[in-house]
Amino acid sequence: MARKPKSTRGSAPKWLVNRVARALWVKLHEELASIRFLQSTDYNALGRYVQYMAEWISLTDTLEKEGHSYKTSSEHVEELVRPRPEFRMRKDIEACLASLEDRLGLNPRYRFAITQALLATKAPPPPGQADLPLAGDDDAAETAIDAKSEWERLLGASNRPH
Repeated sequence: MARKPKSTRGSAPKWLVNRVARALWVKLHEELASIRFLQSTDYNALGRYVQYMAEWISLTDTLEKEGHSYKTSSEHVEELVRPRPEFRMRKDIEACLASLEDRLGLNPRYRFAITQALLATKAPPPPGQADLPLAGDDDAAETAIDAKSEWERLLGASNRPH
């Protein structure tokens, strides 16, 4: 009897070889798939995110061990204190992480906005609410943003840092 091929559903991209990144992939993929928030077309973006996150962790470890600066000298100055290159590298990666977190819905604010946009495009209006915007309606995105703002106001999230 022939063996069934191992399912590749939910498999990390083949190019993702970093051990920490693959472990992060498993955890995030499981969580995002369980709430039906991830499709196979998102796998490369999630792969980039976990790769960047693994690099961020590594750079943070280095900074914790080595400190955020180092001393050097030149022919004109006896002792200079400079920031470690890992500090700037980590800062650059943080910008990439923040962008991907927004796209993938990995923070509450954008997860709510994405959910609202998906609901606006997939769900027909409840009976008696036919005047609400549907997919393709120019006001649908604005309605999702208004709903997000209202939730933030109700929860007091607008006064808290994100």
